[in-house]
Amino acid sequence: VPLFNGYPRVNCQDSKHSAKTARNQIFTGARVLSLGTDPIFYGQILDLARLPNSVLFLRDVQKVDRQDDRATCRLLSSEALALHVSHFPDQRGTALYLFFLGGLFDAWQSRSIPHCTRILLCLRCLYFLKAWRAHILAHPMHTLSRNFISQESYDIFTTLCESMLSLVVSYRDYYWTYPFLPWL
Repeated sequence: VPLFNGYPRVNCQDSKHSAKTARNQIFTGARVLSLGTDPIFYGQILDLARLPNSVLFLRDVQKVDRQDDRATCRLLSSEALALHVSHFPDQRGTALYLFFLGGLFDAWQSRSIPHCTRILLCLRCLYFLKAWRAHILAHPMHTLSRNFISQESYDIFTTLCESMLSLVVSYRDYYWTYPFLPWL
């Protein structure tokens, strides 16, 4: 963590905007996200929204408002992940995407999880993103521009992971008398 005039300087991303970016990466038609042998695409989320007991509404997927925070929260929720896993167990790539990026969003927005869990969620997501990117680079049939999230999204998510870790360290070392409330 760099210091300026004796105080830590941590660059952060807006976690709600980052969550919307994670959702919108699935909805883009310009890419087919590939996680191992599993594709991640819009139709999978549409099928999830069409389930009778879905936490998603059709309006969350069709003719979507790309800035809708609540629709993003519903997609990245543990309920949506559980529903997806129970109804579509063969779509492991989508389940992993929702698990790791939903966990990153929870690390920033949850008001009840302890800081050690926040750190764990961010580290898991960071390692997931780096391993996924390394897999795409190593695979002869995949390219970053076609089968991976955009470079800007990758930068946003990795910055979000790293900034949480930096903030925890900064609060521990410099601001221990103030509450650490990352959701604000």
